[in-house]
Amino acid sequence: MAEFSPRGISITAWAFARLKVRHGTLMHAIASASLANISVFSPQALSNIAWACARMNYVHPTLIQAISAESMKMITEFAGQDLANLAWAFAAIMYLDEPFMNALAAQAGERSAALSPEELANTAWAFATWKFVHCPLLDAIASPSLQRIRDFSSQALANTAWAYAQLSLSHLPLMHAIASQARATLAAVCSSAAVVDGFDAEGLAIMLWSFARLRVADGPLFHAIAASSDPHIAEFSAPDLANMAWSFAKIVVVDAPFLAAISAQSMPTIAAAGFSAQAVADTAWAFARLSVLDAPFLDAIAAASIPKSEEFTPPMFADTAWAFAASEVRHIPLLQAISAGAQAKLAKFMPQELAAISWSFAAVRVRHGPLLNAISAAALPRMSPVAGAWRSSDLAGISWSFAQLRVTNTPLSAALAAAAEAHMAECSAQDLAAVSWAFSVWQCPDRLPCSAPDAAANAKGLEEEEVAATAPLSQVLGRSPVKDVDPEFWNLSGVEMFRRLLGEQDSAIGSETSAPPRSAAQEEDSALRPARVWLSRQPVSTPFASDMDSCCSAFP
Repeated sequence: MAEFSPRGISITAWAFARLKVRHGTLMHAIASASLANISVFSPQALSNIAWACARMNYVHPTLIQAISAESMKMITEFAGQDLANLAWAFAAIMYLDEPFMNALAAQAGERSAALSPEELANTAWAFATWKFVHCPLLDAIASPSLQRIRDFSSQALANTAWAYAQLSLSHLPLMHAIASQARATLAAVCSSAAVVDGFDAEGLAIMLWSFARLRVADGPLFHAIAASSDPHIAEFSAPDLANMAWSFAKIVVVDAPFLAAISAQSMPTIAAAGFSAQAVADTAWAFARLSVLDAPFLDAIAAASIPKSEEFTPPMFADTAWAFAASEVRHIPLLQAISAGAQAKLAKFMPQELAAISWSFAAVRVRHGPLLNAISAAALPRMSPVAGAWRSSDLAGISWSFAQLRVTNTPLSAALAAAAEAHMAECSAQDLAAVSWAFSVWQCPDRLPCSAPDAAANAKGLEEEEVAATAPLSQVLGRSPVKDVDPEFWNLSGVEMFRRLLGEQDSAIGSETSAPPRSAAQEEDSALRPARVWLSRQPVSTPFASDMDSCCSAFP
């Protein structure tokens, strides 16, 4: 290619890339010719070469570094389109150069008004792919995007939403505009034979994930995507199915027909080990979070989770265990796998995850000594009164769980008391009730955090003289008035009172079982789980019994 001009070299590369014709020998020749003439390449030629390399997945480190160096020298001379193409190309091949990215962001921000919708979306996508947060650039992209949102293609809408979600930048006006335009697009092509005109399966899944990640709860958009996706559910990949279920659960949107379609489509793939460990855990969590119960689907999830448990991370153990407990399913083989896998990794568990695992076993009334001993051993060294990683809900969860299983561990109870004392100011009514109930079950009121009754009085407006410093808080709450609670509340049994405090009145747990604090995976979600929806009532595993003493299970 010695006779080619710099422009001819770049156009040749662009043309082959545009046609998706990858010719290794030709690309090597183009790279050699480009390096020999790089100093005289124009901004457009540099952009074209970079774009062609990324398009054909041709990574030539020396060439890419040379393009970056030359581009920095003349960055102010790049047109908006060339900047967008350069950003997309370098992000696609994951070339990271912070000075270059800062220079590119500054120029792209200045030229944002002249960028086309596709170029705006591609620039945002590039910086999100780099995970490089440049707020002035993202603000500059949002402004013209809002003005021209009707000109955005479906792919540009999905890419823009994904970019802001990936960078955790919740630009609400832009997200609302994207949602409105996406709904209009879906409505206009609802009878299309394709998935959706412009929206492929991956794009729809990305749109859902983006809004869920930013917690922008646009129910109409979610239902519109569900209606458009349902007839084409077979076109969605396993990760797409898992992401869509997770997205609906994250912002608590229940669409039973669509979830039934996800369940039916996922089961053969799950059974064939086509779901990753993360996808299995996410899907289990999502259906439980939405209180959508499908017995065959739960069996498939359990069967897939057992061999994949060695791949589970601490959050996956916590989410999977929580999902089955929240669904009121005691699946002993799965619990055995979770116990064995979790014990090997407890040192890496966060306090929330220790509490979630404890709660999950207690909620289905399975007492496994080795696991509980291991949880205690993992928790004790980290449970100093000044340990910042522990939340009051974590302490309450572990207290409730051990007491629920009638496990007395003197060192743990002493550590829980000291830690709870340190966190007393942040304790909610649920936390106070859970800790006090646990200590009353253990029959050790002397270890009850001494300021617990005072905290209850301050939090609930109790008369100070009504509070005995050493009385179990469950008794104090049980006989004392609270201004913001129905008076009939205080006539409930201690267990029913505790369940009501937690807002879990719909629980089908037996009469001897208190409703526990939420797991770590759910603590951040403020909305209560919706009313339970059954997709299938086919029996699954062993249901809850009503008598704890007779049904509390253990395994070797």
